[in-house]
Amino acid sequence: MDEKTSELVKVRLEKAEEDMETAAELLALKRYRAAVNRAYYALFSITSAVLLTKRLERSKHSGVEAAFNQQIVERLRFLSQTRAHHKMLEFKVGDRVTFKPDDRPALCGVLTKYNKKTVTVITDNGEHWNVAPGLLTLVKDARASEQKQSNVIHMLKR
Repeated sequence: MDEKTSELVKVRLEKAEEDMETAAELLALKRYRAAVNRAYYALFSITSAVLLTKRLERSKHSGVEAAFNQQIVERLRFLSQTRAHHKMLEFKVGDRVTFKPDDRPALCGVLTKYNKKTVTVITDNGEHWNVAPGLLTLVKDARASEQKQSNVIHMLKR
């Protein structure tokens, strides 16, 4: 952040602090509307300062609100994708998994592909499902599960 921007951030934060002190004084005097007004302007100054650190400057209240909301939405979207990706890494292609679709019994299948937000599972009855990784459970005893739901017979070694 350059020196000019840093100074602007400092000024806006000082203004916010002054507005909050005034809001507290007005609240003590039971002047609620005036206290809310000062608190609002304190938050406006803080939000403007935050946006300046992102090199976003807006003069109108609606512009500050819109830019701040956009920053929040982008951050939440990123966090959601990160969580989904992290959860996805708990499984690997070829794992036997189970999941429970709405209004249906639990299904078992094999994870076959990673997608952007989901994984593809081919169920034991041949259906293809794109499932959020958070809804999957790894089948612990894969051999027992396969024997229950597969036509494959495992031969014992001599």
